[in-house]
Amino acid sequence: MKKIIKNYLYTSAYQIFILLLPVITLPYVSRVLMPAGIGTNSWVSAINSYFVLFAVLGLTTYGQREIALCRDDLAKMRRTFWQLELASVVTSLITLIGYFFFIVIVNQHILLLFIYSMSIIACIFDISWFFSGLENFRILMMRNFIIKSCSIILILTCVKSPADIWIYVLIQSGSVLVSNISLWPVALKIIGKPILQDLKGVLNRVHHSVRFFIPQASINVYVTLNKVLLGFISTKTQTGYFDSSDKLLRMLFSLFLAASTVILPRMANLFAHHDFKRIKKFVTGMIGLSLWAILLAIYLIFTNAALIVRIVLGSQYLSMIPVLQTAVFMLLPMALSNVLANQYLVPLDRIRVYTQSVIYGAVFNLVIEIPLIMFKQAIGAALASVLSEIVVTSIQILYCKNDFEFLEYLKSCSTMLFASGLMIIEGIIVTNFINNIFVVLGISIITVAIYCMVTVRWLNSTFKRMA
Repeated sequence: MKKIIKNYLYTSAYQIFILLLPVITLPYVSRVLMPAGIGTNSWVSAINSYFVLFAVLGLTTYGQREIALCRDDLAKMRRTFWQLELASVVTSLITLIGYFFFIVIVNQHILLLFIYSMSIIACIFDISWFFSGLENFRILMMRNFIIKSCSIILILTCVKSPADIWIYVLIQSGSVLVSNISLWPVALKIIGKPILQDLKGVLNRVHHSVRFFIPQASINVYVTLNKVLLGFISTKTQTGYFDSSDKLLRMLFSLFLAASTVILPRMANLFAHHDFKRIKKFVTGMIGLSLWAILLAIYLIFTNAALIVRIVLGSQYLSMIPVLQTAVFMLLPMALSNVLANQYLVPLDRIRVYTQSVIYGAVFNLVIEIPLIMFKQAIGAALASVLSEIVVTSIQILYCKNDFEFLEYLKSCSTMLFASGLMIIEGIIVTNFINNIFVVLGISIITVAIYCMVTVRWLNSTFKRMA
């Protein structure tokens, strides 16, 4: 438990740093590139992300799990590492060739798409899964902190007008490549020189990683397809509105992903030792803590959306306030799915269940997305994201209902859930009847203080349950 807390502090410290970055970069970039520029970058980035997905092919999650399972056997770990790395080289090079063909065919934003190819090249050198599997999160956090800090300085000094969008893209994709390469000197000290691997072993790794790729690809459909469709059906400005709200929410959600990054290798290790009692204790505790924190976050963002947009993005983005208030509700199903999928189903190798849930969500998203975008533009895309996340999480809950006594556990959370419900209802009423953003902020602070006082005993009992 102490090691998990220590690792979570490392990842949380970095995620807090990531959360603070928009305070510096997002207001600046949003004002310099304007909504249309942000929308263009979002569209190009979304296209590129599909190719990055194929380059990675699930090897990141799969590699983290495999290293966690064999980290006590150095010889086996070395063999596993080089098999996974060679598999990554193969998938990345094949994807890169396909990407260049796509650039020629699409014939739009060629320069930006070409610069973004660095993100695919970076996949060849990405070995973050190795250190995550070893639960060595300190080096990952230090590396990311240094590289991100340098990229901030470059953005602030080099991006001066909408015409500099190519420089912004170069800094973004180049920093990923440099960041991945920087891990290799440390990794080689642990792993040693490359070991010759038979082609069958490498292809076998690719085959197994596909199981992790399918759910990630399905998730990518309803995470990024809305941006691509907005760019085609609506305008780049509407794409910018949706992308900005989505970016704000996913940066906040990265704190929850930090917990999964830490817990996944530990869960895989507990699974290897058949300690199912402790696994279920952790999962139920994380469900409760996630509900407590995410409902608080939803209240604060929904209630203070106008203030957040004015401060972070600027007055030219005021039209995206309803988009942010709609999209914020996707955080609740995302938080629950994060626990069930990343902290339970994946570590316990129940990939089929996880895959089915996200495929259903992706199909549902495809059905509702186009009509919603046609009628409601960015708000429609936000609503499609919320509904798709609800579908995914509902299916995962149904699959896991025999493993956890959800109803019994929710009864033990009744005080917290009741307080959360009242808080969010109050937030909806406040935003409809009070227009002064500073009065709303004052009410929010008082409400949060009351919420914390009411739920403090429940929090203490939850932490003791997980100890």
